[in-house]
Amino acid sequence: MDTFTTIVLTIISTMGSLFFGGLITWLVSRKYYWDASKELAQETARLYLASRVIIDGLEKSGLIKVDRDAQGNPTLVFSMSGSIVASPATASGSGTFTPP
Repeated sequence: MDTFTTIVLTIISTMGSLFFGGLITWLVSRKYYWDASKELAQETARLYLASRVIIDGLEKSGLIKVDRDAQGNPTLVFSMSGSIVASPATASGSGTFTPP
């Protein structure tokens, strides 16, 4: 084989390797990010439900007032209508420790 043919084959081989390596990397990354986005959507739904429970509980207890849209979803917490009082707590006790 002459030098020119060797150079051309080397270039074609290198370009093919780069293409297939890039394709494999793209496919693996796409699958990873697709799965991660589905997990993120599920986590977001769970956090939304948890925040709804907290908002509804605070509203029913009279601590906050909530502005809601036509479907009943909270849109804005706009007023604190009460106060939360934390009283001091003490704990005492006696005991013995027996090492295992």
